Amino acid sequence: MLKKVIPVSSLQATDERNYHVFYQMCAGRGEEALSKMALDAPEKFHYLNQGENAVIDGVDDLKEFVSTLEAFRLLGFSENDMESLFRILSGVLHLGNISIEAGGGRGDSESSAIESGASTKALKTMASLFQIEEDQIAKWLCHRKIVTARETYTKPMNAADVSGYTSS
Repeated sequence: MLKKVIPVSSLQATDERNYHVFYQMCAGRGEEALSKMALDAPEKFHYLNQGENAVIDGVDDLKEFVSTLEAFRLLGFSENDMESLFRILSGVLHLGNISIEAGGGRGDSESSAIESGASTKALKTMASLFQIEEDQIAKWLCHRKIVTARETYTKPMNAADVSGYTSS
């Protein structure tokens, strides 16, 4: 089933959960299939703690995760395919824990940078999961490339724009 929802807080009602697979993955974080994903309890992820209700009465997320794995196998997903999918989903959860600050060293509101501390750890984890260079993802989270017929420009984005893009 597909949901047409942004994976973040602004549209999530207080009694609503996000995509169920995220909670299943958090519950199954001790399983071999998720051992490399740096997962934690749902309350530790910004995209999952906005609804204030990570638990649904009568739903066992770990059991549901095992059922999800069985369904993937039944559909012919290889272990490698499932690992790739879980890397992407886990990376999205870590992306939500990256906070952006205005200024980014330029002293103006038209640029941005990744906040130090927990955001730096989330960035490092996300880059590892996505198997991309950390400095590159840090740069392109806060900048955009504009290509014209004659030139290519790199332009900083303000914190509000970055937050809007990372939340959609």
